[in-house]
Amino acid sequence: MTKAIPVEVADAIAEELRAHTFTLKPETIHRGYIQDRDLFLSAASDLRLDVVVSDCTTEPASQEDTIYHCTTDIAVRKRFAAAERNADDGKIDEAEIDRLILLVQEIHDYFSRSSVAMSGRVLSQYNEAIYEGVEFRPIYDGPTLRENQQFTGIVSVTFKVYE
Repeated sequence: MTKAIPVEVADAIAEELRAHTFTLKPETIHRGYIQDRDLFLSAASDLRLDVVVSDCTTEPASQEDTIYHCTTDIAVRKRFAAAERNADDGKIDEAEIDRLILLVQEIHDYFSRSSVAMSGRVLSQYNEAIYEGVEFRPIYDGPTLRENQQFTGIVSVTFKVYE
């Protein structure tokens, strides 16, 4: 093993996202780490997905083996430039927010409704990872949307690995 199990899972999720076609095409799909101070983009940006190791719990499977429950967060982020906002009130067009919420839902549905969930399928790039569940928060932080003109939606997906 050259990488930690949660990192292997996150890498494989990022590859699944790159291979799938959604209604919106993110400019960047980055597997990395977001510190709290980094959650907010400092400048207007293209649509990006950040795939981040979020949590990992373990339980014994036997005296020799462990089950890892690895949760990975997928952050859908876009900070809107002044030119992308309504000239009268500075608000983001609701249709733009709706499109981003749809993308968050599509990512959720990809994991919850696809063959990943239905058959207990593993990740194509990491066959040891077995789907457990997914949840999403379409708008992670309402005040950030209002004050910083940044949309952030989070999808959390969990896979288990027997090691």
